[in-house]
Amino acid sequence: MPIGLLTLTLLSLALVIYGAACLRRAANGLRYVEVPATLTQLQIVDKLDSARSYHKRWYAVEAHYYYEVSGHRYQASRVGWDVRSSWTESPDAAERLAAEIRRRACCFVDPDAPGRALLMVALPKSRRQHYWAITLAGLALAAATGLLWTVRD
Repeated sequence: MPIGLLTLTLLSLALVIYGAACLRRAANGLRYVEVPATLTQLQIVDKLDSARSYHKRWYAVEAHYYYEVSGHRYQASRVGWDVRSSWTESPDAAERLAAEIRRRACCFVDPDAPGRALLMVALPKSRRQHYWAITLAGLALAAATGLLWTVRD
């Protein structure tokens, strides 16, 4: 068994599992329960992503809030499903997101684990496309690897 084909097979499997798991987690979030939240801190942070985006400037919404479920008070700081869910290239878009979060004054809580909450239950379109691309790249790589396995013999 060639090590290269085995590596490609494992890589394709990892891509498919990761992309599909992220999409499924976001789909499961639609069952989260809306609960009133009190914002203790909401700010827009200027980030410089030098590692991946050629020193591109991003604006991220960061928040700290608390909420109550069944008489228990919880604290959280999660805005969206992943770190980049609240990042944008435009300071105006970040301001709009922050204003929307302030206006809603609620968070979404996992009914099975009330300590798990976030402010944005919907996965932004750009992040959905990102995870679909990862999943499809894994499937394409798996198909190509399958062809290589059959041609090899």
